[in-house]
Amino acid sequence: MKTFNQKQILENLEEIVTPKHTALLVHETMNDFCSPGGILAGPERPWFMEGMLERLVNLVDIARKAGVQIVYVRYTNARDYRNVTEAQIAKNYMGIMKPEKPLHVVEGTWGWEVIDELKPKEGDWFVNKYRIDAFVGSSLDAMLRSNQIKSFAIAGIGLEVGMVPTISHGFNLGYYCVAPEDCMKARSGEEWRQLSMKFIERWAWVTNSDQLIKFWE
Repeated sequence: MKTFNQKQILENLEEIVTPKHTALLVHETMNDFCSPGGILAGPERPWFMEGMLERLVNLVDIARKAGVQIVYVRYTNARDYRNVTEAQIAKNYMGIMKPEKPLHVVEGTWGWEVIDELKPKEGDWFVNKYRIDAFVGSSLDAMLRSNQIKSFAIAGIGLEVGMVPTISHGFNLGYYCVAPEDCMKARSGEEWRQLSMKFIERWAWVTNSDQLIKFWE
């Protein structure tokens, strides 16, 4: 740690992810997105979960044991669309203007729940978000600040949609943001993943799950 302009600055990744001031955001690992039979997942496990799920389960388990605060971030829709804006309707966001396409991740449904492999444990937190940015209109910032959290790592799916704005916003709020690249997947494919990481590199410390586990074990 160093001092600059009377501020204490964390200098390296090991300091940044010290468990007592770090949260791990588990982003949108919900049945409708990730489980066979989910509205957007289809009949089988989606391709983007292949090779990542085991790493993510291990990362969450070790983080929890180390005292890192686990926060499940869930995109949330209301049955009556009351969370959807006029602009989203005009843009046909999430295909909401298509009657043949059922609304997904509706609060209280199976599709909205976290997948069994990442089943939450006592002491974990939930943050329901109603916009792609996990900080907008949610309790996330207040919960982190109230518990002296300075840093967060984020892992899961929706890299190109929800993680980019959440990391950008978190950085602007003053958080140290950490991106374990091997536990972050874009549902739109590899091209979108690479493009998203170019933005994320501007605001986050990019690493991998093995490195975080090394610090937390």
